Amino acid sequence: MRLKGEKKIESIFKEGKSVFVFPIKAVFLSLPIAGDCAHFSFGVSVSKRNFKRAVDRNRIKRQLREIIFKQEKNIIENGLDTSIMYIYVGKELLEFSIMETAIHKINRKLLLLK
Repeated sequence: MRLKGEKKIESIFKEGKSVFVFPIKAVFLSLPIAGDCAHFSFGVSVSKRNFKRAVDRNRIKRQLREIIFKQEKNIIENGLDTSIMYIYVGKELLEFSIMETAIHKINRKLLLLK
């Protein structure tokens, strides 16, 4: 599920914790589980300062979303009820496999911090 709403995003940055694995920084906020199912929402961001062309920013965001959707099932199965903002902090386009490895490591760290 996509992370929406200015208040939610603002609360993640104010109250949340962060994890960094190059080239991605994740800021997350764990929430109390409401009901019997875990809720997972996320957002992705790419700096306009590092990537001037919208084509490049959109490509990175699309790749990040694809990776996250693949790994979303593992996060929900482990009962992690959280909102996460993934921020791409690299200064150049990297291979898909490097980004996939970074997000996988971040998700493992999140499960350990749970």
